[in-house]
Amino acid sequence: INGEIYAGHIGGISYFNQGVVKSISLPTYARQHPVTCIIEYNGRILVATNGGGLLELKNGVFQKINTRRNMEFIRDLKIHKNKLCIATYEQVWVTEDLFLYDSLVMIPDGNIISLFPSLNELLIGTYMNGLFSYIWSESRLVEIENTLRLSIKQFAQAKSGVILIAT
Repeated sequence: INGEIYAGHIGGISYFNQGVVKSISLPTYARQHPVTCIIEYNGRILVATNGGGLLELKNGVFQKINTRRNMEFIRDLKIHKNKLCIATYEQVWVTEDLFLYDSLVMIPDGNIISLFPSLNELLIGTYMNGLFSYIWSESRLVEIENTLRLSIKQFAQAKSGVILIAT
């Protein structure tokens, strides 16, 4: 982000720029929670935590972003068509403005840990509950067969277009 490499960890973030590593501590209320994602969205640096909610890093200081009450445990953040997708334990939320949040899909006891947006679908990875696909055009959730008991930790896309899944 902005030519810097960021890494999140319990207690804060560290970033590397021009040979120098600097760290910024999370606010006291979020310090014991791990950082799960750092992303740039509409020119803002957003930091998700698993227990401390969603924060914005602005001028070297974290500011809490007001979200819904049950959005403190954020597992992943991804952008799809200028909308921010936010994965919590069993729900995926979307927002365009960081003020209004709509529930996209809920997976009861889903233990969601990762997201991967593509043109036609949003892949949703879970811890031990397999892989799901949310089909944008149909507003429909599909469970991918033969993935139960798999932990879908990360997604990546090869240059060929093939989606790679880390379990």
